[in-house]
Amino acid sequence: MKTGVSIVVSCYNSEKLIRPTLEHLAKSDIPAGFPIELLLIDNASTDNTFQLSKTVWKELGEPFPARFINEQNQGLTYVRERGFTESQYEFIVFVDHDNWLDRNYIKHVFEIFTNNPDIGAAGGKNIAVFEIEKPEWFDRFQHWYAVGELPNINGVTTNTELFGAGMAIRKPAYKALRANGFKSFLTGRDRKSFDSGEDYELCKAIKIAGWKIIYSPELQLKHFMLKERLNWTYFLNLNKGESQSLIYLLAYDYWIEKDNKRSGFHTALKYSWSALLFKTVSKLILLKTKIIFIPDLKKEGSPAIIAFDREKILFENLIKNRSKFLKLKKSIGRAKWRKLKY
Repeated sequence: MKTGVSIVVSCYNSEKLIRPTLEHLAKSDIPAGFPIELLLIDNASTDNTFQLSKTVWKELGEPFPARFINEQNQGLTYVRERGFTESQYEFIVFVDHDNWLDRNYIKHVFEIFTNNPDIGAAGGKNIAVFEIEKPEWFDRFQHWYAVGELPNINGVTTNTELFGAGMAIRKPAYKALRANGFKSFLTGRDRKSFDSGEDYELCKAIKIAGWKIIYSPELQLKHFMLKERLNWTYFLNLNKGESQSLIYLLAYDYWIEKDNKRSGFHTALKYSWSALLFKTVSKLILLKTKIIFIPDLKKEGSPAIIAFDREKILFENLIKNRSKFLKLKKSIGRAKWRKLKY
């Protein structure tokens, strides 16, 4: 596998968004001869995204090699899997069609991975840019939009999760996971669904396998927010979609916490189905009581409404998908890819 950077841009009906994304990539500060390629993967668009992307890249002078690929299976997981398959370089940067990379982004990714062979994934600071004035509540929920900074201690993320927008992955880490039986349980957002969480799932799997997950504020991008995404109804749907993954991500969290502690009794109790159900029901009762008796908590922008929806969906999935949760939890513990690098 060649040392270099493959940029994988995922697109779906991106006619209005793709030009500035490609313009920013074209301005990347990289030396002549730097090993780099662009893979633009169109995820079954119904507009002219595919041809327009080719035209724009040609207008920009084709600053580095590019390939344009159609992926008919809907969902970000399929796009990223195609990116891993098609890429020729060791380090992969995943870019959404509304991400504008800083001119030094690619260079920093290359330096991070080449200087730190134990790092499996890296992410950075994403800054929102708005088509219209941002809502009053946006900053409270910016992480839902893959915007903001990530909690970390000396660069190592404390929540083992990175934003999918701008996420960089060491390809050998992913290949080792796949070769030892890892398969993403979550497929990601598509044209019919807001469901997500596949980015977090991959990060957690990389962590369980033994690689480091880091946050670097030097990795910066601008995340363009269309006006259609900046209303409360959209955000409620976004939150509900993201909440669908909570039950399955908890199965990964169990093993991350268990592997980091000497005694597993407390962890086993904490992540048992009955304990999770009890905790979720308790939160639901508390939140519902607050919402009933404090009128302001019913208003647009209320964190209580968002928290209640999340707990409600988690509760429903704990009841409906108990067997799936327990099966996934058990399968991770038995997986060949667990502790690959320990």
